[in-house]
Amino acid sequence: MTFGFSWGIFAIAYEKGLFRHGVGIEELPTLAAFMAGPAIAALVLTILNRRNSGIVQTLGLHIRPNRWWILAWGLPIILCFGAALVSKLAGVHLQGPVAAGDALARVREQLGRRSLIPLSVHGAKLFYASVIAAATFGSFANMFATLTEELGWRGYLWSKLRPIGFWKSNGLIGIVWGVWHAPAIYAGYNYPGERWRGVLMMVLFCVSMAPVIGLMRERGKSVLAASLFHGTLNGIAGISTMLLVNAPVFWNGAAGWGGLILVLITDAIIFLRYQPGSYLLPNSYPQESAV
Repeated sequence: MTFGFSWGIFAIAYEKGLFRHGVGIEELPTLAAFMAGPAIAALVLTILNRRNSGIVQTLGLHIRPNRWWILAWGLPIILCFGAALVSKLAGVHLQGPVAAGDALARVREQLGRRSLIPLSVHGAKLFYASVIAAATFGSFANMFATLTEELGWRGYLWSKLRPIGFWKSNGLIGIVWGVWHAPAIYAGYNYPGERWRGVLMMVLFCVSMAPVIGLMRERGKSVLAASLFHGTLNGIAGISTMLLVNAPVFWNGAAGWGGLILVLITDAIIFLRYQPGSYLLPNSYPQESAV
């Protein structure tokens, strides 16, 4: 159902001439509709099977923040800027906050978008203000935007697959999550000019990232914790790439090799801390308290 809706939306848009030359401003509304696929499928299946478990329980819509929500907010910021540093170690040139801010100003002028930051702010001040805005307002705004994905991946699908074990369930979710991106990635999203290699990179990234977000979902006891991580990652990723100068496609940002290396290190930490196949919360899964 998810693939049928999302890929069907993309196919209709492509037939009408969109995505033929990459992913630009004109394609953004279609991408927003594309992203709704997982949520629609999750809601439909949950309602159809509501006798087995409630909607809140199945989708993980628990509103009870804990300290893991703080990690779900802070870790993506570390990963994004850490990815830029790893890229530098690989030979990519980094520019300072002043140049990065000027680059942001040019992008803002080209796009003609309204911003919370006054147009008079530029240079290093613009860069730092953009980071703060992305890490605060942007993170929580994107939290609800990415909920359209997370209701499917770390909501419905997580509740159905989690009993087979932490690593197996997140591995399967990562594969489905990554492949689902294929049409947008093939069209140039995230990795412009790299079609099939971009798709393979996205699948690899999603499979590697799935245990990290899965841990936020599990320890945060809510799909909203996973959505907060995902939203913060999306909000900070674009800002952090402004530090990179003429970076190769697969080294340009958190979704490139720099980010992937850090995510794999995080996976290793999770593996060493939690034995694969074991429940991280044996006393609370799947009987979580609904709020």
